[in-house]
Amino acid sequence: MPESSKRASLFPEFRSISAAEWVEKVRKDLKGESPESLIWHTSENLKIKPCYHPEDIADSTLAEAIPGQFPYVRGHKTDSNQWKNISVIPVNNNSRAAIDKGDHALKQGADGLHFIMQDNTVFDFAYLLQQVDITLFSISFTIAQKPVDFLKNLYRALEERGIPAHALQGFMYFAPTEVHTYYSRTYYDELAGLLNLNQLDSGLQLLSVNGAGFSFRGGTIVQELAYTISAAVACLDELTNRGLSAETVARHLHFQLAIGTNYFFEIAKLRAIRLLWATIVKSYNLASEVATALRLHSQTSRWYLTTFDPHTNLIRTTTEAMAAVMGSCDSLAVCPFDTTIRPENEFSERLARNISLLLKEEAYLHQVIDPAAGSYYLETLTNQLADEAWLLFQNLENQGGFVAAWQSNYIRNSLREVAQEKFKKIAAGEEVLVGTNKFINPKEKFDYDLEELIQSSYFDTTRAAYSLEVMRSAVELHFQKKRKPPKVVVATIGEAIQRHLNASFAKEFFGCAGFQTEIQHFHSITEAVQGLPLISGEVIVLSASDAEYQSFARQIGPALKNHKDKPAIILAANPHHMKAELKEQGFDDFLFEGCDTTTLVVRIQEQLQKEQTINS
Repeated sequence: MPESSKRASLFPEFRSISAAEWVEKVRKDLKGESPESLIWHTSENLKIKPCYHPEDIADSTLAEAIPGQFPYVRGHKTDSNQWKNISVIPVNNNSRAAIDKGDHALKQGADGLHFIMQDNTVFDFAYLLQQVDITLFSISFTIAQKPVDFLKNLYRALEERGIPAHALQGFMYFAPTEVHTYYSRTYYDELAGLLNLNQLDSGLQLLSVNGAGFSFRGGTIVQELAYTISAAVACLDELTNRGLSAETVARHLHFQLAIGTNYFFEIAKLRAIRLLWATIVKSYNLASEVATALRLHSQTSRWYLTTFDPHTNLIRTTTEAMAAVMGSCDSLAVCPFDTTIRPENEFSERLARNISLLLKEEAYLHQVIDPAAGSYYLETLTNQLADEAWLLFQNLENQGGFVAAWQSNYIRNSLREVAQEKFKKIAAGEEVLVGTNKFINPKEKFDYDLEELIQSSYFDTTRAAYSLEVMRSAVELHFQKKRKPPKVVVATIGEAIQRHLNASFAKEFFGCAGFQTEIQHFHSITEAVQGLPLISGEVIVLSASDAEYQSFARQIGPALKNHKDKPAIILAANPHHMKAELKEQGFDDFLFEGCDTTTLVVRIQEQLQKEQTINS
C-alpha cells in the first residue's frame, strides 16, 4: 500500500470508509438497482464510475509522483505553473505586416508568437529581430517548404545582430502542403538536415509532432495520444538511422496537442502523454532527465467550434484553456471565437488572448503547480488513457510503425470512422453542441453573407457542427429570399409510444436546423391519406409504429406523389429491409436516433435549393 494511505487522518474521530461501503451506499440510494447502471462507457473504451476512492489508485505509482521528477506525469515545473500565451499569426505575402501584428499582440499581453506560412521564402527575419526582442518571447514557426534553408536564414540573421541561437525560444514545425510528402523518406531527410545544421545549439525545438491534427479530424483522445507517440517514435527511429543520436532527437521533440471540451479527460490527456513519453525515453535507454525536455503546446480545438451562435465558442475555449493549464501545458494558443465566420480580426483575437491572461492574472492558476493532483478520478483516468493509448500504439508498431500505418491510410481511415460516429451522435442529439443541435438562437442575426461563407476557403468543413450548419445555412438562405422559414410537418399516425419518440426526435432535429415545425396527428392511415395532401410544407415527416409503416407504404406514397409543394418525404423510423420498397413508393429518406444523417442533410439542401431556383 502506498505510504500516503498510511498517513494519520486529519480527523481521527471519523472512521475510514471503504470503497465497498460507498458502493453499498450508492446501491441503497438507487433503491436496490445496481451501481453498474451509472457507469459511463466512453468512445475511448473507458468505463467511468460515478465515484472514486483511494483504493482505485492503491496499486498506482503515479499517486506518489511529484512535479519535476521522473516520469514527469505531473510536469517538469517546480517553481510555478507558468505557461506561454501564444498568438497565432498567419503570414501571407507581406511578412512585415504579420510581424507588426505579432509585435502588437506581444505589447497587449501575449508571451509568444506562432507564425504560420505557406511560402516561408518571403519571411523577413531582419525585420522580426528589429521589431521583437526574441530573447524575451517565444517565437515559433510552421512552414511548408525548405525547412533547412529557412533555419539557415534565421541563424544568419541572428549572427548579424549578435544574438546566440540558444537564446531562441519556441518550436519549428515542418508541415508540407503535399499530403504524400508527410512521413516520407524526403520528409525525414529534411528533419535530419535541421538537426545536423546546429543540433543542440539552437533554443528552438526543431521536431514538432502535431498531435492536434489527429484531434481536428475528429479522433478520440486515445487516438491522439497513441498516434502522437507513434509519430515521435518514428522520428527517433528514422533520424537515428540517419546518424543522429537518440538523445539529440529526443531533446528536440515537441508535441502540439488539441484541447477539446471533455474537461477532465483533457487534463488527464496532458498528464498521460508525459507518462507515455517517459516510457519511450526509458525504452531507448536514455537518461531519465531527457524526458523533462519535452514541451507541450496546447491549442483549443477547432473540431468543436460552431458557426451559429458563435459567442458560445468563448465559453468552450475558456474551459478548454483552463483544462490545458490544469494539465500543466507549457504554451497555449486560444482560437478566436469567430474563426469559422471570418479569417481574422483584432476584436476576437484580443478576446482569445485575454482568456489566457484572465486565467493567469485573475484566477492565479499560474501559482499552483499541478492543481489536478490528489483527485482519485483524475489519477485513475490518467492511467486508463495511458493504458488504452499504449495498446493502440503497440497495434501500430505491429503493423510496421507509424510511417507504414500512415502510408497505408490506416490512420486516416480510422480517424474518419470515428469522426463519422461522432457526426451521427451530434445529429441524433446524443452529443450536444449548444447553439447548433440544442438550444439554438432562433432570432440570431448575421452580419456576413452565408452563401459566400460556405464557399470560402477558411470555412472549416472538418468540424463536428459542419453538416448541421450547412443545412441550417440552406434554411436561412431560404428565409432571406422568401421572408419566411421553410416548414416541416411532422405527421404522427396511431397511438404507439415509439411514434411519439420518433416524432419528438424529428421535431427537434429540424427545429435546430431553423425550420418552422408543426405536429399533425392522424388517428388512422385512412385519415392520413385524406389529410396529408392538404398540408403545406417543404418537408413532411411521417411517424408511426413499426406495424403501421409496414402497411402504409403503398397508400401514403401515392397520396403524396402529386402534392402541390413537392415536399421531401421522410419516414421517422428505421425500416431495415423495407428501405428499397419505401423509396420506390416515394419516400426520400429515413430519420431515427443513431442514423447517419449525411444523405438526409444533402436531400434537404437539394429540396430547398430546387425550390429557390423554381421561385427565382
